[in-house]
Amino acid sequence: MIFNSILRDRGMERRSSPRQTINYPVWVICIDAKGDPDDQCLGYALDISESGMLIESPTVIRGQTIKILASATDKKVIEIAGGIVYTDHSAAGKVKLGIRFIGSERENSLFSEKFIEATRLWEAYREQVVNTIFS
Repeated sequence: MIFNSILRDRGMERRSSPRQTINYPVWVICIDAKGDPDDQCLGYALDISESGMLIESPTVIRGQTIKILASATDKKVIEIAGGIVYTDHSAAGKVKLGIRFIGSERENSLFSEKFIEATRLWEAYREQVVNTIFS
């Protein structure tokens, strides 16, 4: 865990595909050893690549496997499973989780594309609302 923080602080990238900075709500569901849903919480995806994402959560996520759910376009929910590769506690009391997607390359890529599209639409909508309020 400490080594991973040092790598991030020094700018040493471990992902094979580039990260895209985002700030989008996700539902995180922990999966127990039997494959059943266990604990869950709402968090924020802070960045994403084709192979994983960084999630900030108000609570500690227990377990090694999680399911990530997010609202997408056309009122659909997209989901993917992932493994927790590191956990980092912030001074503000929040927890950052490094997630590696465990789907096929195609599944991971498709999820990333849909997720990024949803975040762009959300940002455009928020900007439109702000512009309307301050016009």
